[in-house]
Amino acid sequence: MDIDEYNTLKDYYENAQGKTSREKLLILFCDNLRNILGGCKKETQAILHTQHVRNILDTLDPQGEDENVESLAKNGGIDVWKMWAKPQLDNSNARPGTIYAHEKWEKLLEDDETAIDPKVAEQLMDTAPAKEAIKNLQLSFSESLPSEKCFSRCAIS
Repeated sequence: MDIDEYNTLKDYYENAQGKTSREKLLILFCDNLRNILGGCKKETQAILHTQHVRNILDTLDPQGEDENVESLAKNGGIDVWKMWAKPQLDNSNARPGTIYAHEKWEKLLEDDETAIDPKVAEQLMDTAPAKEAIKNLQLSFSESLPSEKCFSRCAIS
């Protein structure tokens, strides 16, 4: 995505009202990705994810007739795979951010002998600093937001 396209999309997702249900859904989806419940994605990532959903919807329902976005769940979601994901994988285009690149990375991690052992990860998660960080993260979803200072106390030294 070049800078002009990014600026146009950023302006659209920040200011547009949306005329159709699909447009409103995409605007709300992008907004959700930017806040804490959606993972606090960076602006560029939120827009990129939203554009992926837009591309999927445009592939499944090019006429935009599906006002309830039911095309995503049609045939148990299999149509998303058959009509959008499978052709993407068949293209075998491994540029960053593609499904193919993601699967290649997952396979690499799966095969990597230096990856952290799940038992070790579980032991780390049971440490006091990890439990404190998890507690602070959970608090961040409530009105009593923890400060950066709370998280810095949890740092493993």
